[in-house]
Amino acid sequence: MRLTHGSDLLENQRWQPVPGDEHAEIFPYIRKVDTNSSNSYIISTPSQIILIDPGGLSEQMDLLATEIERTHSLNPRPVFVYLTHTHVDHFVVIQSHPFFKGPEVAIIAAHASGATNLGTADTATTQADLFQIRLTPLHVPMQLFAPNLEQETDFFEICPRIAPCVRVQESDVKIQDNLLLKRQVVVSGPQDRVEVYHLPGHSSDSICIRIGGLLFIGDLLFAASPGIAGLRGWSQQDLIASLHKVQWILDNEDIRVCCPGHGRLISSSSAEAVFANMEKETYFLTEIQEINPEWATQTARYANDLMNRVAETFTIMAGRCYRAAHILEELEETGEAENLSGLLCLDAIDSILADFHRFNEDYRAGNQRDVHLALKAGQITAKLEAVYRTGQLDLVIDPYLVKRAERLLSDYMTLFRGFRPAIEREEFELDTFVGHCIRTLVSPPCSDDDLITLADDEVQFRQALVKRLVNVPVFDENPVSFIPGEYPFSVVADRERLEDLIDGILEDMAGIGGEQITVSNTKETNRGFVAISAEFHSSGIDFPGERLGFLIKECELSGGFFSCETEGEIITTVIELPAV
Repeated sequence: MRLTHGSDLLENQRWQPVPGDEHAEIFPYIRKVDTNSSNSYIISTPSQIILIDPGGLSEQMDLLATEIERTHSLNPRPVFVYLTHTHVDHFVVIQSHPFFKGPEVAIIAAHASGATNLGTADTATTQADLFQIRLTPLHVPMQLFAPNLEQETDFFEICPRIAPCVRVQESDVKIQDNLLLKRQVVVSGPQDRVEVYHLPGHSSDSICIRIGGLLFIGDLLFAASPGIAGLRGWSQQDLIASLHKVQWILDNEDIRVCCPGHGRLISSSSAEAVFANMEKETYFLTEIQEINPEWATQTARYANDLMNRVAETFTIMAGRCYRAAHILEELEETGEAENLSGLLCLDAIDSILADFHRFNEDYRAGNQRDVHLALKAGQITAKLEAVYRTGQLDLVIDPYLVKRAERLLSDYMTLFRGFRPAIEREEFELDTFVGHCIRTLVSPPCSDDDLITLADDEVQFRQALVKRLVNVPVFDENPVSFIPGEYPFSVVADRERLEDLIDGILEDMAGIGGEQITVSNTKETNRGFVAISAEFHSSGIDFPGERLGFLIKECELSGGFFSCETEGEIITTVIELPAV
């Protein structure tokens, strides 16, 4: 199906007119957003065929090659391959697909710095090492914005040996006194005009390409997104400037549709609003961590541990809600039981977590890379945050569980964005704090006396009753002993994180059959220690096992150091904190 000339929307994998250029047609290849390959676009004009971003998949290039060859057979003319930037998902198919094997079949065009990346097979700047992709050197004949040609004012031949018909002119635009938009106009015939803008930020070689009313924007639309901001070559300062420049382009040029490197096309008006918001957000992206293979490995490991913890936390909350709802139904409190069941979007949460666990199994089988798991966990976390609304949960479930789920999701998204989660260190007396942690954990949330006191208030009595019903007395059979320090002393740590860490260790030890659970505080010079120990009479107990890395990270975020030792049947975890 073809759209009428000038339409603002493009249909996927169909030839159609280019809005604003009556001599050009376009064949878009729009993909669902992923890290395997980019969108691709074929543009056919009277004197050339242009392929923008061939992508990373052979099957995608098979279809593109078929369309290019068919179009070329009807009117033989040069084929140009423009790369919006040199990240592997946009170009790597070039080095393996048969379409590019013939001599001078297609003329590759890229920013000069991107041409250097390809010519040296730079696996870092191209992100190839993140995805463990091998590169071979690739020659780029048509190098845009080359420093030695920036002083040219008239049209000049950019690659005269293989494309003498192509001429380029520098046509920079002064947007503000201190802001220059680098632009080149590429002409290959009287009816063929391509404008190229240098808009770094996502990468140093990022360009946007204008043909008629279409603006091909590469990955500029996602440059401030988690898991993308911080890629090697990313620059906050350059991105802020480029976002300002692209808004100028949309304001001053007849752009109707923005064609991104991934995902659906976007109208120019919508894109302008998105870019304006991005510019504001990018001002806050200071001192973010660089995304590299080490980051991917660490983040993937933390993602795996965190998602297991998140799944356990939601399972506990769901189980308690179901338990209370069942009891309420037996007490003929059907309405209250339904309200309780509706507090958690259990089906949605189960589906989201199941999706991650399926992906994780594929990762463990060696079919996914570290960076894929880190990105997938970011996607899953965002979905969980969207469906998880605390609402009235803390009225019926222990508040520490509700806060734990909320904080775990928040921490991962913060780390995923390249930041360090906020640590609110404060000074407090350790014995009092640990005693409070244990009492809160082992005591019922509502005593018999509380229920009697609230008997005259139906609403509060019902809330207290539900809270009592959902409580599971984990420590009734395995009470926790507490041995305070020889004398009171204070430590400096994040109280909320430390309480959650201690509670989690105690719950885990009790849950796997620990007996004689003991918490003891000690001080040595300027260090305070919280030791949590338990006896395990069953053989083969591996605690904390695979959770060790997660506990180390959680303790670090609390402001301390974590260690664990086993002596006979006794397992002891130690939290070391700065003491004052």
